[in-house]
Amino acid sequence: VRLEAEQGLANAQVALGGMYASGEGVVPNAVEAVRWYRAAAEQGDLVAQVTLGDIYASGQGVVQDLAEALRWYRLATDQSSPKAVSGIQQMAEQGNVEAQLALGGMYFAGQGVAAEDAAEGVRWWRLAAEQGYLPAQTGLGGRYFDGRGVPQDAAEAVRWYRLAAEQGDTEVLAWLHLNAEQGLPDAQVGLAGMYSFGLGVPLDADEAVRWYRLAAAQGHVEAQFAIGLVYSRRDVFQRDEDEVFRWWKLAADKADRQAVRWYRAAAEQGHASSQYSLGVMYASGHGTAQDETEAIEWYRRAAAQG
Repeated sequence: VRLEAEQGLANAQVALGGMYASGEGVVPNAVEAVRWYRAAAEQGDLVAQVTLGDIYASGQGVVQDLAEALRWYRLATDQSSPKAVSGIQQMAEQGNVEAQLALGGMYFAGQGVAAEDAAEGVRWWRLAAEQGYLPAQTGLGGRYFDGRGVPQDAAEAVRWYRLAAEQGDTEVLAWLHLNAEQGLPDAQVGLAGMYSFGLGVPLDADEAVRWYRLAAAQGHVEAQFAIGLVYSRRDVFQRDEDEVFRWWKLAADKADRQAVRWYRAAAEQGHASSQYSLGVMYASGHGTAQDETEAIEWYRRAAAQG
C-alpha cells in the first residue's frame, strides 16, 4: 500500500491514511494520517475530502480548524456527497456562520440538498446575518430586494445592506448611493442614517438631512421623524425646537402610535408644543389608551411654559 501511495494512487493514499489513523499495521500517527488523506483529497478523492472535513471539524489528532473543515466539505459537496452536506449542516447547527452561509447557498441552488428551497436558504443566511456576518447580511439584503425566499421588502433590504455597509462593505455602500439617487426612499433613509452617525462614511449632518428630506418629500414617515431627531441633537446642529416639532408633527399625522413616542421624547425635554400635543393624544385616545389624568398633566406642563 505504501509503495502505491507514494506513487500517487489516491485509493492507496486513503488506505494508508486510514491505517495511520487507526494504528492498523503501523504505529498510530495523526499527522501522517492527515498527510496521506490530504494527498488523496488534493487529487479530488471524495472519501479523503469528507474525512479531512470530519478530522478538522472534530479536532481529532489535529488542532480544530472549522474553516479548513468547511473547505473540504464544500469540495466534497461539489461531488454531491451526502456526508459532506451532513457535516456542513452539523457545523451550521452549532452556530458556525461560514457553514450557515454555505448551507443557505446550497438551498438556494438546490445543490447537495433534497430540493431547492429559497425559504430555507433565507433561514440559514438570517442566522449568520444576525451574528453580524457581513457576507450573510449582504446576501440577506439581496433576497429581500428581489423577493426570493421572503416577501419583497425594500426597507428590510436596506436595513441589512446598511448593516453590511457599516462594517465596510463598499459595494453595498455603492448600492445604497445608486438607489438613493434613483429615488428609492428606503435607500435614502438608510444612507442618511449612515451620514447622521458617521457609520461607514464621514459624519456629515448636512448630507444626512439632504437625504432625509428627499425621502420625507415622498411621505416617508421614518425620514420625517429622523429629520426632527437630527435637529434635536446638539452635537450635530444647534438645537432647533421648532424644526424638531415641525417634522415630528408631519410624521405624527400619519402614524398615531409612533406619534405618542415622538411627542413624549420632545415633551420630556420641555418642548411646550409637544407637551400640548401629547395631552391631546391622551385626551382623544389616538395612538394610546385614553387617559384624562395623563392628558391633564401634559396640558398643565405646557401651560406652565406660557
